[in-house]
Amino acid sequence: MTRQDAPRWNFELDEGRARKLEGELRDELPPGHVLEGLQVRAVAVSKVWKDTVAFIMADGRVASVHLTWRKETDPTWPWTDIFANFELLTQYEDLNFEKA
Repeated sequence: MTRQDAPRWNFELDEGRARKLEGELRDELPPGHVLEGLQVRAVAVSKVWKDTVAFIMADGRVASVHLTWRKETDPTWPWTDIFANFELLTQYEDLNFEKA
């Protein structure tokens, strides 16, 4: 997959911004969240959905996470969708955009 295949994402993250987003995610995660305790790396931010970040997990899966900018107590937040790879994430987005 190339960046041209994912036009709704900005992959231009410098190390500092990526680390801040990763830290924010860690700060927000409540006990029981699907990403709790997992190593993730911020790789892109959405150009469409404010506060949505793509994180790559150690096993190669991609988590699309809507950051809330506060410590959460409900394990369904921050809202997270997990995909086997970035290509499936973009296909999912394409389907949602077709419905809109």
